[in-house]
Amino acid sequence: MMLSLAIIIVLGLALGSFVNVCAYRIPRGISVVSVPSSCPHCHTRLSWVELIPLLSFALQRGRCASCERKISWRYPISELFAAAALVLLYLKLGASTGFVLSASFILVMAVVAVVDWEFFIIPNRVLIVGGALGLALKGLFDISILTESLVSAFLALVVAFSLRLAANALFRRQSLGMGDVKLAALVGFFLGIKLFFITFWIAAIFGLIYGITQAKQSRFVPLGSMMGASSYLVLLFHDSMLDLFSQ
Repeated sequence: MMLSLAIIIVLGLALGSFVNVCAYRIPRGISVVSVPSSCPHCHTRLSWVELIPLLSFALQRGRCASCERKISWRYPISELFAAAALVLLYLKLGASTGFVLSASFILVMAVVAVVDWEFFIIPNRVLIVGGALGLALKGLFDISILTESLVSAFLALVVAFSLRLAANALFRRQSLGMGDVKLAALVGFFLGIKLFFITFWIAAIFGLIYGITQAKQSRFVPLGSMMGASSYLVLLFHDSMLDLFSQ
């Protein structure tokens, strides 16, 4: 058990580092795979030692080895969060296909959450990769649930698009972006239509709190970030949530 947890922690740190790479490069139009990692300030190519998740930040005391500019705390924090998220999922689901599916989904949602929080956009590239990954994994593990997942994705898309039309008409401005609508389909595909409704409801509450507290700083709500957080909560506590909502 301890060895398995150690492997999950290392894997989580590495995937957290990859999430940071995706979240930084994709909205800036930089290739995720073909461009070597470099300092965002001086653009010096990073050595393999500087690419070790968490440890490199500690060894360099939070500064670039070349220009000594500060490295954002977002990087080690994201790596720690990713490792903790995978550990909690593993403790709940064990070494199962459900764990692989849930971990893949939540890492895609992590990229969405970070990008939407910073730029208020949900890149199509992330959604396409997430959808393709979901299709491949569900087709590989249990093709019998693939049709149900596709139906759930379609229903979630219809619901979100209908809400977009209603909200835009009510407030007379764009209140729900098409990125959020397409993200709803991805959530529906991975979680199913029942858990999609719960996820969307919790995300709406998070969005309301954000809108109230940040009204003076921003006129936009990063609903993708809220969906990322609520999706993870639903993955961890979906049994009790389904019981609660059914009552």
